[in-house]
Amino acid sequence: GLIFLRLTPPLWAWDLERISNTELPVSVVALLIEEMRTLSAELIEGLRVLSCLGSSVKKEALDVVLSEMCRTLADVLDDLIKKGYLEEVNGSEVRFSHDKVQQSAYETMSVADQRRLHKRLGLILCNKALHDDTLLFSAATQINLGGVDTSLDGRKLAAIAALNLKAGHQAKDLSAFGSALRFFQSGILWVPAEERWSTEYATSLALHVSAVETACLLNNLGVVTKLTEEVVANATSDKDKLACLYCLLKSLISCNKLSADSKNVAYAILGQLRGAIPRETGDPSLEMELKDMVATLHEMADDT
Repeated sequence: GLIFLRLTPPLWAWDLERISNTELPVSVVALLIEEMRTLSAELIEGLRVLSCLGSSVKKEALDVVLSEMCRTLADVLDDLIKKGYLEEVNGSEVRFSHDKVQQSAYETMSVADQRRLHKRLGLILCNKALHDDTLLFSAATQINLGGVDTSLDGRKLAAIAALNLKAGHQAKDLSAFGSALRFFQSGILWVPAEERWSTEYATSLALHVSAVETACLLNNLGVVTKLTEEVVANATSDKDKLACLYCLLKSLISCNKLSADSKNVAYAILGQLRGAIPRETGDPSLEMELKDMVATLHEMADDT
């Protein structure tokens, strides 16, 4: 079978290769949850922490988290590995023996408890990620999963927004554009609305421009339009608006919306550049100038 009892040492074991290709029913999750609830409080907390961090976790990240939570890393991991919930990979990371095991550990918590633990992990990792880029994605992901909390200290909110900006750029460099956009959008939310275009202007503008540029790469016209409108309404200089307006024009062209929308954006860009705005046929001043030009040409012809 897929799961069997090993006698030496006595523990449950399973055929990982076969199980990884098998879709386990929901009832298995319920059984695993019941079994996990019989574990010691320390082991249950270890499983919950690991389930929040992902299906596989680098030991460096675990070391940071569990040491801050006053838990002995080696003891918790060894016990969970011995019980078959986890397995060690190349001595550098641990992973759940199956996705359903991670899911079961995660579902031993209520949604509110999940968010609280994500927030707690995120705050721990954020402090370390400022000096260790290897923790950057984990820190930003955990704090974002915990949900925006504007009751935090203003400096902490600014640091989290800046962390998302940095994580977004790193994800974009790796061509993970979807993840990059999520980091940029989360970063925007971490800046309190009343400070977004005042005390945190530079960070907010950078997050908006980066999000617009990334959404443009993904052909996400809705995000490009919404964020560009916010930048145009709040940016303090014409120069700060141009990158977003340019991306909006590109997105309209890419989505085959070359009607009045793209024309208006192009005119807006010309206006920001102090360029002359083309006038349409029917414009009274244009018709008057055309008549004057024709009359001048006639006079020139008569003179010759």
